[in-house]
Amino acid sequence: MLMSFIPACGQCRWCSSGQSYLCDNGAYTMRGPQLDGTFRVHDKKSNDVGQFCLLGTFSEYTVIPDISAIRLDPAYDMTKVCIVGARSRPVSAPL
Repeated sequence: MLMSFIPACGQCRWCSSGQSYLCDNGAYTMRGPQLDGTFRVHDKKSNDVGQFCLLGTFSEYTVIPDISAIRLDPAYDMTKVCIVGARSRPVSAPL
């Protein structure tokens, strides 16, 4: 599974025209809550914590929208896929 910091709904005019990088849902990535308006992460005082680009890639566990998840064929070379995955982080890991 690869996480995309730009969700792609597959239904808006941008996704339908092959320009999923402009998906309407991408406008919500910097707000903090998930696309349904709820927060899935909370601090010790139960305050809501936003996930940058809906992902929370630096946390041990995370919940992401299904439209941000990209299923990978197990036949792919995972050493190469991991490099692509690192580049999808909001702050890219050194390569």
